[in-house]
Amino acid sequence: MDHIAKLLPAAALAVLLSGLSGAQAAKVCKPSFYSSGEPGPNSATGKLSARTEWSVRAGLKYTPKFANWNNAASKSQGCKVKTSVVGANLYYCWARAKPCAYE
Repeated sequence: MDHIAKLLPAAALAVLLSGLSGAQAAKVCKPSFYSSGEPGPNSATGKLSARTEWSVRAGLKYTPKFANWNNAASKSQGCKVKTSVVGANLYYCWARAKPCAYE
């Protein structure tokens, strides 16, 4: 318990100093665009494919730092279900968002 008490002031100082690192990074967003991926056997797989394609396109169109779907703004996704010739449901999904990065 004594060693924990010795570490607390140093930990508190580290947390305090981490907030003093200067100016916060600004979030910069580009215009929204649409992307579709490969059809999947379910909506989760189809949406993942669409987001992956969106990320690839965003990284190529701008720079790799804009390829992160989690940083994007105004995100939306959807799917349309179509039945294949063998009777299996295929989910054709899309993703739309504004690619954003912190600068």
